[in-house]
Amino acid sequence: MTYGAGGWTDERPGHHQAAPQRRKSDVEVWADIRVETVYRMQTVSSNHANVATNDRPGGRRIAPHALALLYAFERLDHFGQLTDTYGVEPATRIFAWSDDDRPDYNVKDAPILLKTMANIARQEHNAGGFEPLTLTDRDTALPPGAAFVGIGLSSLGDPMLEWRALKASAFGLELPARAVVRLTDGSWIEMSHEGRGTWRVDSNVAVGYLSYFDVRTSIPPDWRPRPDSVHAWLDHLVGVCDRAYRELSTSQANPPRQRSRH
Repeated sequence: MTYGAGGWTDERPGHHQAAPQRRKSDVEVWADIRVETVYRMQTVSSNHANVATNDRPGGRRIAPHALALLYAFERLDHFGQLTDTYGVEPATRIFAWSDDDRPDYNVKDAPILLKTMANIARQEHNAGGFEPLTLTDRDTALPPGAAFVGIGLSSLGDPMLEWRALKASAFGLELPARAVVRLTDGSWIEMSHEGRGTWRVDSNVAVGYLSYFDVRTSIPPDWRPRPDSVHAWLDHLVGVCDRAYRELSTSQANPPRQRSRH
């Protein structure tokens, strides 16, 4: 037996044994997930903009904010084998516009909207059996093996301008757009662009290589959001959803035993 560039080789005719491939470490997997998260949130933002300015399902006006629960999964090859490469699938909710300023109905102000969603998630979680997907509009199955990894918020328009007037005159992809993402590994990712400009990406950890993005690690590693901010309520919402999925996973792995009738 000898080892070469092609792996272990049995020198007897017709015998060959490939060297086992090394699986990625958790650090490498999370690096893949962060890169995929940026690409997926760019798509979420683009779809959000197009729905807000073009589609308007059922004639509804669309709010400037949309939620995206993010699920990572390992891709399969054409033979159904795991590839050790990872994708991220979003489950989104685009909110309909409302002029109502009451806290439970306000979809204009991102901190209030996220606080409302976090409170709903907490109440459902306390009631038991909470599935965070119910917070979204997704009605199709996630990829096999998909695991919850965080939440992103897509926001359109200039926060200093009136949303109703802005979206009536802007073509979707020309709208200023922002996104903030909290991942369960502790990552913060912020994205922004003005109209058709290059997307800027800021984070508190290295994101990885991204084509056509202005990537910076400008958020301090130990940064903490201020109370009642967008980031604080997003962090709270991610925490509730993460706990819910961990509990669901534990209950499925250890189902309660049936009591004997005797």
